[in-house]
Amino acid sequence: VDVLAEMQPFNSAGHPFNPAKLIAGSEGTLCAVTKLKLKLDDLPPPFEAVVCAHFSTIHEAMIATVEAMKSKPYACEVMDKTILDLTKGNAEQAENRFFVEGDPGAILCIELRAETEDLLQKESANLIERLKEKELGFAYPIVRAPETVKVWTLRAAGLGVLSNLKGKAKPVAFVEDTAVELNDLPEYIVDFEKLMDGFGQKAVYYAHAGAGELHLR
Repeated sequence: VDVLAEMQPFNSAGHPFNPAKLIAGSEGTLCAVTKLKLKLDDLPPPFEAVVCAHFSTIHEAMIATVEAMKSKPYACEVMDKTILDLTKGNAEQAENRFFVEGDPGAILCIELRAETEDLLQKESANLIERLKEKELGFAYPIVRAPETVKVWTLRAAGLGVLSNLKGKAKPVAFVEDTAVELNDLPEYIVDFEKLMDGFGQKAVYYAHAGAGELHLR
């Protein structure tokens, strides 16, 4: 890090390169850190809503992720069709699917928070309107507390329902954590899908889309 700081490297956009992103994205596998300065976030505002945007494909959801992050959400998580389908027959998770409409190829769960109810409603409406203007998504149910707990419980069930996949085919963790620049995420997924097709394989995508960090099985 000291060497990088002294070199003052720049990224492809001409902006100073931040080594913290490299360290966080690689989860400490590319270097040894001896000293860290942490920045703390304030506690989140009290009013909460989760916009559960529905998409036809995982690629469309990734494009929408770039747009959704402009709202600076407190979370932006994705579940793909495989995960969603596996929760249908799961007795524990079936009731947590109450917000799912139709047969989406992916759902983005976008958590917004605000200091007032009016401001929260405005931010939610603005996000949905931007997605519609970009022709991204086909349904945008808004879930409010305390029902938001069910949304996050369904999202967290991803690994569990995959482990109970019926039949001989079983999920393999071969790319546990991607670390992709957010603006590159949609094209990364396109390339990854092509790679999987070349090997006759199907990938499952879930987790932290807003951070450019997905779990792939």
